[in-house]
Amino acid sequence: MSGESTENTLKGQVALVTGSSRRIGRSVALRLAHAGADLVVHAATSRAEIEGVAREIEALGRRSVAVLGDVTSESDVLKMFDRSEEHTSELQSPDHLVCRLLLEKKK
Repeated sequence: MSGESTENTLKGQVALVTGSSRRIGRSVALRLAHAGADLVVHAATSRAEIEGVAREIEALGRRSVAVLGDVTSESDVLKMFDRSEEHTSELQSPDHLVCRLLLEKKK
């Protein structure tokens, strides 16, 4: 990177980051928040963890909505988007979608 600040380069934009409760997904969500984006953050099952990430984003002065769902289930994905659209007064439809998937080898 050139060392230039990316703060507010995404101001006014919304990103949905799947798998954002931990590790890489969490880091990506927080980086986007630092760049000025508002976030829809997602976890498969951990409500406490994803709500913690949403609070971290809000502490940065950004808006955030936490959603749960299984990204391998079409109905859950539709529910995730419905849930984020319920907050249209808080956030617009996502401008960016970051999918972070963990592939596990079956034993």
